[in-house]
Amino acid sequence: MSDVLQPNVLVIGDDGSIGADFTGHVHAEGLDLDAGTSSTPPDADRVRWLRTPTGAVVAELYGWRAAVGLGQMATLELRARDNAGTNADGAQALLEAVGTGSEAASVTASMRNGFGGSVIAAAVDALGNTSQRKVVGSDGSSDFQRSAVARLGAPKGINAFTNEFTLWTQAIAGGTLNAAGLMRVSTIWSLANATAGSGNVTVRVKFGGVTFTTAQTTNQAAGSTLVFTLVFTFYNRNATNSNIGRSVTDAPLASTSAALGVTAVQTIDTSVDQNLVLTAQNSVNSTNFTTTLHQAVVEAI
Repeated sequence: MSDVLQPNVLVIGDDGSIGADFTGHVHAEGLDLDAGTSSTPPDADRVRWLRTPTGAVVAELYGWRAAVGLGQMATLELRARDNAGTNADGAQALLEAVGTGSEAASVTASMRNGFGGSVIAAAVDALGNTSQRKVVGSDGSSDFQRSAVARLGAPKGINAFTNEFTLWTQAIAGGTLNAAGLMRVSTIWSLANATAGSGNVTVRVKFGGVTFTTAQTTNQAAGSTLVFTLVFTFYNRNATNSNIGRSVTDAPLASTSAALGVTAVQTIDTSVDQNLVLTAQNSVNSTNFTTTLHQAVVEAI
């Protein structure tokens, strides 16, 4: 049969290891390879693809593990070779996990083309949250692609209270936004008026101590529920301390509603940690009048 393993050459090494060159198809339920301890493990620990008929290595896959500080870094590397079988500089893909125990604290992945082009990388923490994606050009220039920086863990609401109430405070780490960086905060809200009198809610968005948005909805009648979204966009003007922010919303706004953005250029220093704050203020003091922030996602570009 054509898929039966038929060794052509059987080799026994000095250490007692046995190897075979064969033609045909191999089917197995598992394959164990010894991991290397450096980025250049021995050939016996690699999976290799060979060019016909020269036998030159076209590509290879291998894993290795090494100590990093107090922890360990496990790496799975796929590398392409050039026509001569030597390393094709830049043509590789890496998956790395770094941790101090049995579970990885962070995972990074990167891909690079073989023409000195861009590198695409992603970093993921132990909870599976992508912290950043970065593109690096062949000229050394780099920029961040849109990625989730933070998100609200669970819906938060307020009722029986008419003072301004903070529903979410999130620290945005210094350096998240570069000189031309942009932050987008996407939120979804609801105002449920079960049996209370007509009333509204005022939603505010603050960043770096500045109130950028004060959006007051129209009055909602008893027995109604208003669901709306609000998206706040903040960007640096070619400097980490020169910025503008503004929101858009599909909520019906009262004619007395303040502007959705601050016209003046701000001087918030995004090279240091700054707080993003979302608040709500109900106009009716009742347990039957509830404003809920269902979700908020912060993205950095």
